[in-house]
Parts: sequence; C-alpha cells; structure tokens
Amino acid sequence: MPWSTFAQVSVANGSDVVTITSLETIVGVVPDSVLIIGNNPDVEIENVFIDGSGNRFLRLRSAWNNPTVTNQPATSFPTAG
Repeated sequence: MPWSTFAQVSVANGSDVVTITSLETIVGVVPDSVLIIGNNPDVEIENVFIDGSGNRFLRLRSAWNNPTVTNQPATSFPTAG
C-alpha cells in the first residue's frame, strides 16, 4: 500500500476525529495505518469514513493529546498491523 499525503488536516485536542480539509482521497488509507500531522508524534488510525455531505475523516485509535491543529500537512502509511 502506498503512503497518503494530505495538504491540510485539522483535529482538536481531545478529539479522535481528524478532518481532511484539502481535496485528497482517502482510498489508500487503511485501519492500523500510522498518521503524522505536522511535527507532532505519530498516531494510529482506527478507520476512515465519509459523511453524508462527502466530508472525509480519519478516526484515531485514541484521542489527540497534542495541541489543536488546523489546516496542517499530514502523511499516513500502512503498517503490518
């Protein structure tokens, strides 16, 4: 599986949902992938989903314990699980 890059994502401190605010697809992102947002420590993706309005989200395995980030670049890559 390839790496996925996002020009802009946002997530609030204490939330487990990352919103993709740029136009990239989430097709290549799979559960148990690693996500790195900006210069923050890596986190694990639990699943991905699209709401009824077409907004794309990444649900984290645990809440984001770092400061709130808005429109920051991010990269995800699959792991062996």
